[in-house]
Amino acid sequence: MPLDPRLLDVLACPQDKGPLYVLDDALYNPRLHLRYPITDGIPVMLADEATTLDDPAHAELMATVERTAAPMTRTRPATT
Repeated sequence: MPLDPRLLDVLACPQDKGPLYVLDDALYNPRLHLRYPITDGIPVMLADEATTLDDPAHAELMATVERTAAPMTRTRPATT
C-alpha cells in the first residue's frame, strides 16, 4: 500500500530532521544509514525501531537508487 502523499510531505527523520527515501517497505535516511520500517502501511518513525545499515548494505541501496530509471521519492526536509 503506497503512503499518502500528504503524509510524505510532513515526514522527516526523527534524528536529524532531514528528508528520507521512500522504499517499498521502509523509509531510509542515507546520511545516518537508518532504515525505518513501514508496517501495515504505517511508517514506524521511532529511533529505537530503526535499523542501521552497514557500509556495504548502504552502498548497495544507494547504487540501486542511482540505477533506477526514475529517482526514488524523497520526503521533504523538515522546516523549522
